[in-house]
Amino acid sequence: MARPWGVWTEQKLDVLAAYLHAFTTASKQAHATVYMDLFAGQAENVSRTTGDPVMGSAWRALETKPPFTKIMLFEKPTRAVGLEAMLRREYPERDLTVYPGDCNVNVAGALHALAGYRDAPTFAFIDQEGAEVRWTTLEQLGSHKTTRTKVELWMYFATGLLPRGLVRRDGSRNESFAEQVTAMIGTDQWCEIDEAKGRGLLSPAEARSETRNLMRWRLEKVLGYQHSLLLTLRNTRHSEMYDMIFATDHPVGRKIMEHLNRRARREQPGLLAMERLVRGDRRAEKEHGVVPLLAAADTRPSVATWDVNMELDETDPVRPPYRHPR
Repeated sequence: MARPWGVWTEQKLDVLAAYLHAFTTASKQAHATVYMDLFAGQAENVSRTTGDPVMGSAWRALETKPPFTKIMLFEKPTRAVGLEAMLRREYPERDLTVYPGDCNVNVAGALHALAGYRDAPTFAFIDQEGAEVRWTTLEQLGSHKTTRTKVELWMYFATGLLPRGLVRRDGSRNESFAEQVTAMIGTDQWCEIDEAKGRGLLSPAEARSETRNLMRWRLEKVLGYQHSLLLTLRNTRHSEMYDMIFATDHPVGRKIMEHLNRRARREQPGLLAMERLVRGDRRAEKEHGVVPLLAAADTRPSVATWDVNMELDETDPVRPPYRHPR
Protein backbone atom coordinates (compact mmCIF):
# COMPACT_ATOMS: atom_id res chain seq x y z
CA MET A 1 0.00 0.00 0.00
CA ALA A 2 1.32 3.43 -0.97
CA ARG A 3 2.28 5.71 1.90
CA PRO A 4 0.74 9.24 1.89
CA TRP A 5 3.13 12.15 2.39
CA GLY A 6 2.43 15.76 3.34
CA VAL A 7 3.79 18.78 1.52
CA TRP A 8 6.57 19.15 4.09
CA THR A 9 7.93 15.74 3.08
CA GLU A 10 7.66 16.61 -0.61
CA GLN A 11 9.55 19.85 0.04
CA LYS A 12 12.27 17.98 1.93
CA LEU A 13 12.68 15.58 -1.00
CA ASP A 14 12.81 18.48 -3.46
CA VAL A 15 15.63 20.06 -1.44
CA LEU A 16 17.39 16.68 -1.40
CA ALA A 17 17.13 16.30 -5.18
CA ALA A 18 18.45 19.82 -5.78
CA TYR A 19 21.40 19.30 -3.44
CA LEU A 20 22.30 15.89 -4.90
CA HIS A 21 22.47 17.41 -8.38
CA ALA A 22 24.75 20.17 -7.07
CA PHE A 23 26.82 17.60 -5.15
CA THR A 24 27.60 15.38 -8.14
CA THR A 25 28.10 18.40 -10.40
CA ALA A 26 30.66 19.88 -8.01
CA SER A 27 32.31 16.43 -7.72
CA LYS A 28 32.47 15.58 -11.43
CA GLN A 29 36.27 15.60 -11.43
CA ALA A 30 36.36 12.92 -8.71
CA HIS A 31 36.88 9.30 -9.75
CA ALA A 32 33.62 8.29 -8.03
CA THR A 33 30.71 9.57 -5.93
CA VAL A 34 28.73 7.64 -3.30
CA TYR A 35 25.18 8.05 -1.99
CA MET A 36 24.08 6.35 1.24
CA ASP A 37 20.45 6.31 2.41
CA LEU A 38 20.11 4.94 5.93
CA PHE A 39 16.28 4.88 5.93
CA ALA A 40 15.42 4.49 2.26
CA GLY A 41 11.67 3.98 2.71
CA GLN A 42 9.17 1.86 0.84
CA ALA A 43 8.62 1.37 -2.86
CA GLU A 44 5.41 3.38 -3.39
CA ASN A 45 4.42 6.77 -2.00
CA VAL A 46 1.73 9.32 -2.88
CA SER A 47 1.08 12.99 -2.21
CA ARG A 48 -1.50 13.57 0.53
CA THR A 49 -2.41 16.81 -1.26
CA THR A 50 -2.90 15.63 -4.84
CA GLY A 51 -2.87 11.82 -4.67
CA ASP A 52 -0.11 11.78 -7.29
CA PRO A 53 2.86 9.40 -6.95
CA VAL A 54 5.88 10.86 -5.14
CA MET A 55 9.41 9.68 -5.88
CA GLY A 56 11.18 8.76 -2.65
CA SER A 57 14.78 9.51 -1.79
CA ALA A 58 16.20 6.42 -3.51
CA TRP A 59 14.62 7.45 -6.82
CA ARG A 60 15.87 11.02 -6.38
CA ALA A 61 19.41 9.69 -5.93
CA LEU A 62 19.16 7.34 -8.92
CA GLU A 63 17.78 10.13 -11.12
CA THR A 64 20.55 12.56 -10.13
CA LYS A 65 22.59 13.90 -13.04
CA PRO A 66 25.55 13.56 -13.20
CA PRO A 67 24.90 10.11 -11.71
CA PHE A 68 26.29 8.71 -8.49
CA THR A 69 28.81 5.93 -9.00
CA LYS A 70 27.51 3.83 -6.11
CA ILE A 71 24.12 3.82 -4.37
CA MET A 72 23.84 2.13 -0.96
CA LEU A 73 20.42 1.83 0.68
CA PHE A 74 19.32 0.56 4.09
CA GLU A 75 15.79 -0.39 5.11
CA LYS A 76 13.76 -2.77 7.27
CA PRO A 77 13.55 -6.28 5.74
CA THR A 78 9.79 -6.01 5.13
CA ARG A 79 10.28 -2.91 3.00
CA ALA A 80 13.71 -3.68 1.56
CA VAL A 81 12.53 -6.62 -0.58
CA GLY A 82 9.92 -4.61 -2.48
CA LEU A 83 12.17 -1.57 -2.73
CA GLU A 84 15.08 -3.53 -4.18
CA ALA A 85 12.87 -5.43 -6.64
CA MET A 86 11.37 -2.22 -8.02
CA LEU A 87 14.67 -0.37 -8.24
CA ARG A 88 16.52 -3.23 -9.95
CA ARG A 89 13.68 -3.48 -12.45
CA GLU A 90 13.84 0.23 -13.22
CA TYR A 91 17.64 0.68 -12.98
CA PRO A 92 19.17 -2.69 -13.97
CA GLU A 93 22.56 -1.24 -14.93
CA ARG A 94 23.24 0.78 -11.78
CA ASP A 95 25.71 -0.12 -9.02
CA LEU A 96 23.05 -0.46 -6.34
CA THR A 97 23.11 -2.31 -3.00
CA VAL A 98 20.17 -2.66 -0.60
CA TYR A 99 20.96 -3.72 2.98
CA PRO A 100 17.91 -5.23 4.73
CA GLY A 101 17.84 -4.73 8.48
CA ASP A 102 19.04 -2.19 11.05
CA CYS A 103 21.31 0.40 9.44
CA ASN A 104 23.15 0.79 12.75
CA VAL A 105 24.19 -2.85 12.48
CA ASN A 106 24.80 -2.93 8.73
CA VAL A 107 26.67 0.34 8.27
CA ALA A 108 30.03 -1.14 9.32
CA GLY A 109 29.86 -3.80 6.61
CA ALA A 110 28.72 -1.25 4.04
CA LEU A 111 31.62 1.07 4.85
CA HIS A 112 34.03 -1.87 4.66
CA ALA A 113 32.68 -2.58 1.16
CA LEU A 114 33.54 1.04 0.32
CA ALA A 115 37.21 0.59 1.21
CA GLY A 116 38.20 1.46 -2.35
CA TYR A 117 36.11 4.65 -2.24
CA ARG A 118 37.34 6.22 1.00
CA ASP A 119 38.53 9.28 -0.89
CA ALA A 120 35.32 9.61 -2.93
CA PRO A 121 32.82 12.43 -2.22
CA THR A 122 30.09 10.73 -0.17
CA PHE A 123 26.66 11.93 0.94
CA ALA A 124 24.52 10.22 3.60
CA PHE A 125 20.79 10.91 3.92
CA ILE A 126 19.47 10.00 7.39
CA ASP A 127 15.69 10.29 7.13
CA GLN A 128 14.67 8.45 10.29
CA GLU A 129 11.16 8.37 11.76
CA GLY A 130 12.03 9.35 15.33
CA ALA A 131 15.35 8.57 16.99
CA GLU A 132 16.46 5.35 15.32
CA VAL A 133 19.97 6.30 14.21
CA ARG A 134 22.69 5.94 16.84
CA TRP A 135 25.57 8.28 17.57
CA THR A 136 27.97 5.38 17.03
CA THR A 137 26.69 5.17 13.44
CA LEU A 138 27.30 8.89 12.91
CA GLU A 139 30.81 8.37 14.30
CA GLN A 140 31.49 5.62 11.77
CA LEU A 141 30.28 7.81 8.92
CA GLY A 142 32.28 10.79 10.17
CA SER A 143 35.53 8.82 10.37
CA HIS A 144 35.14 6.82 7.14
CA LYS A 145 36.92 8.99 4.60
CA THR A 146 40.67 9.44 4.29
CA THR A 147 40.45 12.96 2.82
CA ARG A 148 40.08 16.22 4.76
CA THR A 149 36.34 16.33 4.03
CA LYS A 150 34.14 13.84 5.85
CA VAL A 151 30.97 12.13 4.60
CA GLU A 152 28.33 14.84 4.30
CA LEU A 153 25.25 14.23 6.46
CA TRP A 154 21.66 15.45 6.05
CA MET A 155 19.76 14.24 9.07
CA TYR A 156 16.13 14.25 10.16
CA PHE A 157 15.95 15.50 13.75
CA ALA A 158 12.45 15.33 15.29
CA THR A 159 12.83 18.36 17.57
CA GLY A 160 9.11 19.17 17.59
CA LEU A 161 8.01 15.54 17.94
CA LEU A 162 10.42 14.25 20.59
CA PRO A 163 8.34 15.52 23.55
CA ARG A 164 5.38 13.47 22.30
CA GLY A 165 7.46 10.30 22.13
CA LEU A 166 8.74 10.79 25.68
CA VAL A 167 5.25 10.54 27.23
CA ARG A 168 3.14 7.38 27.18
CA ARG A 169 -0.63 7.46 26.83
CA ASP A 170 -1.04 6.99 30.57
CA GLY A 171 1.16 10.05 31.21
CA SER A 172 4.21 8.09 32.40
CA ARG A 173 7.67 8.67 30.92
CA ASN A 174 8.65 6.45 28.01
CA GLU A 175 12.07 5.36 29.27
CA SER A 176 12.84 3.16 26.26
CA PHE A 177 12.34 6.12 23.91
CA ALA A 178 14.44 8.31 26.21
CA GLU A 179 17.25 5.77 25.88
CA GLN A 180 16.89 5.96 22.09
CA VAL A 181 17.25 9.74 22.18
CA THR A 182 20.38 9.44 24.32
CA ALA A 183 21.82 6.85 21.90
CA MET A 184 21.09 9.15 18.95
CA ILE A 185 22.62 12.32 20.45
CA GLY A 186 25.42 10.36 22.12
CA THR A 187 24.90 11.96 25.52
CA ASP A 188 22.16 12.42 28.12
CA GLN A 189 22.76 16.19 28.23
CA TRP A 190 19.42 16.64 26.49
CA CYS A 191 17.77 15.49 29.75
CA GLU A 192 18.86 18.75 31.38
CA ILE A 193 16.97 20.65 28.72
CA ASP A 194 13.89 18.47 29.19
CA GLU A 195 14.08 18.88 32.97
CA ALA A 196 14.46 22.66 32.66
CA LYS A 197 11.36 22.77 30.48
CA GLY A 198 9.45 20.75 33.08
CA ARG A 199 10.54 23.17 35.82
CA GLY A 200 9.46 26.19 33.76
CA LEU A 201 13.03 27.42 33.27
CA LEU A 202 12.69 27.03 29.50
CA SER A 203 9.64 27.51 27.31
CA PRO A 204 8.81 24.69 24.86
CA ALA A 205 10.22 26.82 22.02
CA GLU A 206 13.42 27.51 23.97
CA ALA A 207 13.77 23.81 24.80
CA ARG A 208 13.47 22.89 21.12
CA SER A 209 16.10 25.49 20.25
CA GLU A 210 18.49 24.16 22.90
CA THR A 211 17.94 20.54 21.82
CA ARG A 212 18.70 21.20 18.17
CA ASN A 213 21.70 23.31 19.21
CA LEU A 214 23.02 20.38 21.28
CA MET A 215 22.85 18.06 18.27
CA ARG A 216 24.57 20.57 16.02
CA TRP A 217 27.20 21.34 18.69
CA ARG A 218 28.12 17.67 18.95
CA LEU A 219 28.34 17.27 15.18
CA GLU A 220 30.77 20.19 15.02
CA LYS A 221 32.70 19.95 18.29
CA VAL A 222 32.74 16.17 18.84
CA LEU A 223 32.68 14.72 15.30
CA GLY A 224 34.64 17.68 13.93
CA TYR A 225 32.39 18.90 11.12
CA GLN A 226 33.23 22.46 10.10
CA HIS A 227 29.68 23.57 9.37
CA SER A 228 26.14 22.61 10.36
CA LEU A 229 22.94 24.14 8.99
CA LEU A 230 19.33 23.90 10.04
CA LEU A 231 16.05 23.76 8.11
CA THR A 232 12.83 23.59 10.16
CA LEU A 233 9.77 21.98 8.57
CA ARG A 234 6.33 23.04 9.82
CA ASN A 235 2.79 21.71 9.56
CA THR A 236 -0.31 23.58 8.34
CA ARG A 237 -0.71 25.18 11.79
CA HIS A 238 2.86 26.49 11.41
CA SER A 239 3.95 24.37 14.37
CA GLU A 240 7.53 23.05 14.23
CA MET A 241 7.46 19.38 13.23
CA TYR A 242 11.08 18.47 12.69
CA ASP A 243 14.43 19.82 11.58
CA MET A 244 16.83 18.78 8.87
CA ILE A 245 20.42 19.18 10.09
CA PHE A 246 23.16 19.35 7.47
CA ALA A 247 26.81 18.74 8.36
CA THR A 248 29.74 19.31 6.00
CA ASP A 249 33.41 20.24 5.94
CA HIS A 250 33.22 21.86 2.53
CA PRO A 251 32.54 25.60 2.13
CA VAL A 252 30.93 24.99 -1.26
CA GLY A 253 28.56 22.43 0.26
CA ARG A 254 27.62 24.91 2.96
CA LYS A 255 27.00 27.68 0.41
CA ILE A 256 24.78 25.46 -1.75
CA MET A 257 22.70 24.18 1.18
CA GLU A 258 22.34 27.70 2.61
CA HIS A 259 20.85 28.76 -0.73
CA LEU A 260 18.48 25.78 -0.84
CA ASN A 261 17.41 26.34 2.78
CA ARG A 262 16.61 29.99 2.07
CA ARG A 263 14.55 29.03 -0.94
CA ALA A 264 12.70 26.37 1.06
CA ARG A 265 11.86 28.90 3.79
CA ARG A 266 10.48 31.30 1.18
CA GLU A 267 8.35 28.57 -0.38
CA GLN A 268 7.06 27.05 2.84
CA PRO A 269 4.19 29.51 3.60
CA GLY A 270 2.74 29.12 0.12
CA LEU A 271 2.95 25.33 0.24
CA LEU A 272 1.25 25.17 3.63
CA ALA A 273 -1.45 27.61 2.55
CA MET A 274 -2.17 25.42 -0.47
CA GLU A 275 -2.33 22.33 1.75
CA ARG A 276 -4.93 24.06 3.94
CA LEU A 277 -6.99 24.97 0.87
CA VAL A 278 -6.93 21.38 -0.39
CA ARG A 279 -8.02 20.06 2.99
CA GLY A 280 -10.86 22.59 3.03
CA ASP A 281 -11.98 21.42 -0.42
CA ARG A 282 -12.03 17.81 0.76
CA ARG A 283 -14.05 18.66 3.87
CA ALA A 284 -16.58 20.55 1.76
CA GLU A 285 -16.89 17.64 -0.66
CA LYS A 286 -17.28 15.13 2.16
CA GLU A 287 -19.76 17.14 4.21
CA HIS A 288 -21.82 18.75 1.45
CA GLY A 289 -21.01 16.82 -1.70
CA VAL A 290 -19.73 20.02 -3.29
CA VAL A 291 -16.57 20.07 -5.40
CA PRO A 292 -15.17 23.61 -5.95
CA LEU A 293 -15.35 24.79 -9.55
CA LEU A 294 -11.58 25.29 -9.49
CA ALA A 295 -10.07 22.83 -7.05
CA ALA A 296 -7.18 24.03 -4.90
CA ALA A 297 -5.09 21.06 -6.03
CA ASP A 298 -5.27 22.48 -9.58
CA THR A 299 -4.14 25.96 -8.55
CA ARG A 300 -0.83 25.27 -6.77
CA PRO A 301 1.10 28.57 -6.90
CA SER A 302 4.26 28.80 -8.91
CA VAL A 303 7.52 29.84 -7.27
CA ALA A 304 7.01 33.36 -8.62
CA THR A 305 3.80 33.85 -6.57
CA TRP A 306 5.29 32.88 -3.21
CA ASP A 307 6.22 35.66 -0.81
CA VAL A 308 9.91 36.08 -1.52
CA ASN A 309 10.14 39.13 0.73
CA MET A 310 9.32 37.31 3.97
CA GLU A 311 11.94 37.61 6.69
CA LEU A 312 14.26 34.60 6.64
CA ASP A 313 15.14 32.76 9.81
CA GLU A 314 18.89 32.23 9.38
CA THR A 315 20.80 29.55 11.25
CA ASP A 316 22.80 30.86 14.21
CA PRO A 317 26.27 29.54 15.03
CA VAL A 318 26.32 26.74 17.58
CA ARG A 319 26.74 27.70 21.24
CA PRO A 320 27.80 25.67 24.29
CA PRO A 321 25.08 23.20 25.37
CA TYR A 322 22.52 24.36 27.90
CA ARG A 323 23.19 23.74 31.59
CA HIS A 324 20.35 24.61 33.95
CA PRO A 325 21.03 26.05 37.41
CA ARG A 326 21.04 23.53 40.25
